[in-house]
Amino acid sequence: MINGYFENEKIEPTIREKYKLEFAFYQYILPGHINEIPQKISTDMPEGMYYHAIYHQYRGDLSKALDLYSQSLKGMNTKTFDNALLNLFYTIALLNDSTIESKKTLRNLFMRDYLPSEMMPAQLLALYALNEKMESAIEHILYNYDKFSPLVKVLIMLITHHYQLQKKIKLNISNDEIQQFIDADHLKLLQLECSLDFSPYIGKADCLIQEIGFPPLLPPFQKMNEWERVLALLLDKSKELSPKNKEKKESSESQSRIIYRIDRHNNINPYLQKSKDGIVWSKGRIISLTTFQQGMSEMNETDHALTLCIKKLSNDWEEKNRMRFSGAKPIMQLVGYPLVFSDENPERQITIRKEEPQITVIKTTSGFKIESNVDTNKIEGNYMVKREKETLIKIIELRNFQRDIILILNRISIFPLQAEKQLTEVLQELNKNFIIHSDLPA
Repeated sequence: MINGYFENEKIEPTIREKYKLEFAFYQYILPGHINEIPQKISTDMPEGMYYHAIYHQYRGDLSKALDLYSQSLKGMNTKTFDNALLNLFYTIALLNDSTIESKKTLRNLFMRDYLPSEMMPAQLLALYALNEKMESAIEHILYNYDKFSPLVKVLIMLITHHYQLQKKIKLNISNDEIQQFIDADHLKLLQLECSLDFSPYIGKADCLIQEIGFPPLLPPFQKMNEWERVLALLLDKSKELSPKNKEKKESSESQSRIIYRIDRHNNINPYLQKSKDGIVWSKGRIISLTTFQQGMSEMNETDHALTLCIKKLSNDWEEKNRMRFSGAKPIMQLVGYPLVFSDENPERQITIRKEEPQITVIKTTSGFKIESNVDTNKIEGNYMVKREKETLIKIIELRNFQRDIILILNRISIFPLQAEKQLTEVLQELNKNFIIHSDLPA
């Protein structure tokens, strides 16, 4: 069939080429006939490009392989392949590239829940290699493993064994069962990739390398403690950081002014006050949120900005059920604004203070303790709002990467003393976008 149907000159060329490309995975990839790809497969179509990408990847030409993978995906108008082995090879190429751009691509692809089965082996490898949390992916694998195709099962078991994840991924699959899946001449490439970890093929590794012409692609295993993985992840994240932005604040006053009272739940109530001399002000009357949102002549720039922070919740008749004026965004608008008071004690002025995210490293006898001024329990989206006391509200604006780093730091309560060198390196990177207080140089 291979040499007859697909090489049959009587079949219309475009149809023959289409089926030839679809069958090429079984004709050249799985049997390990990688060296035949340049002569047998054209790069005129996106499907042909990813076969050539695999060829160049095995030859060690990573730049050419990534370029072909990218062109192929772009030509097919997709971000991933519909084949588990192709996704795994593409992931390995991105990991070996190890640039910030490639790591961003991996995180965009795999930092998600409930990926299709053909993505699961690649996701497992990516999350492990990027030092990200794997619990959600592992839970998905354990729940659905019996439904996976044989190829997906083999690749999951390969990654599990190769990176010694058996304690996390407890699947009762024996080497014999793996051998039943791949012990055939048309699956030599899978045997090659399994030859470092599965006893039926460990003794055949040299023969398989000689026959196929290449060593396995799977990156080598490096044993790491959890604290080492956290520091590596922090270093990666810190290198992706963008410079800080500064914000300008303006305020103004008039003979009629709008003040804001904030209750203990951070709900905001606008009040209109009047004064004859600009010194003594009336107690004020509450402004309905509907009126406030529509705009008033007494409003200054800050007031107008705050009208955009009112959220409509429903069409309920009662305004308190229909509209919401609270949360981090209006609080951020009021940073440094003098006309903010306590709703419970209106005579008490509230200071809203914006802080930059800070990290403190304290050296103890048992290791390095990491603290932050960000209370992770108070994070709302990209903000942390905390009522320090009745007259002080603290708010911190967090970029996505800053929030991720703070959450990552929470995974380890204290780093051992032997982590000093790696921790210093991480702090030197974090110092570009965090305020660092540390006994270590940063």
